[in-house]
Amino acid sequence: MNFDNNGKDINISDSLDDGFIVSVKFKGNYFPSFGISRSGIFVNDLEVDPCDEGKYRRQSDKIWVNSTLVNKLLKNMLSFNQLYKKMDSLEFVNGPYSSTHNMIVNRNGDVIINEPGRGKIYSKREDSNYLIMTNFPIIKNNKIISVGKTGTGIDRFEIAKDYIENRKDLSIGDCFELLKLTSQSESEWKTDLSIVYDVTNNTVYISKKMDFNNIQKIELLSIVDTNE
Repeated sequence: MNFDNNGKDINISDSLDDGFIVSVKFKGNYFPSFGISRSGIFVNDLEVDPCDEGKYRRQSDKIWVNSTLVNKLLKNMLSFNQLYKKMDSLEFVNGPYSSTHNMIVNRNGDVIINEPGRGKIYSKREDSNYLIMTNFPIIKNNKIISVGKTGTGIDRFEIAKDYIENRKDLSIGDCFELLKLTSQSESEWKTDLSIVYDVTNNTVYISKKMDFNNIQKIELLSIVDTNE
């Protein structure tokens, strides 16, 4: 994942007991944005084109604000399987000042895509060789949209798609080459962090400020199984 930032302060968790969590400062407080939980779940929270149906409403047992979902997953208060079982009974909405969507991936490579106001998709590992998310919506009528040639981030989507489809396997180095190709340096939103998660070895590789010659390796603590 590339994390693009428009100047907000960020914090990278320094306690591996909590997994690998990157939080963003907003209105004086830090909120979890993306990372890997102690149970090996990856989750992100990316800007997406807004829709009226996903606008903020007060949270309840049946309505969750997106930031609650991200926080519960990263803080190991919600497992992938628990989320899957709850999906049909929960409606997700955006926070008061944001419009985001989420990719959630477990250690097996199963994926949940959540787009407030648009829907939720569950994709098993065997359903697809890859899923790519940038900043345009990818769900319509509870199905993955056939990608057109318009939408925020479509250029980076096409670069990533072509790169992946022309390789049988991806090494850590290949992943960082892909992140380099899809990084941003010219717009207001510049690539601040680039991360690769090696699920087999439970290790995060990270580069900062597009310095792809300087890769930091972070070995996470042993996986805490929360598959109930």
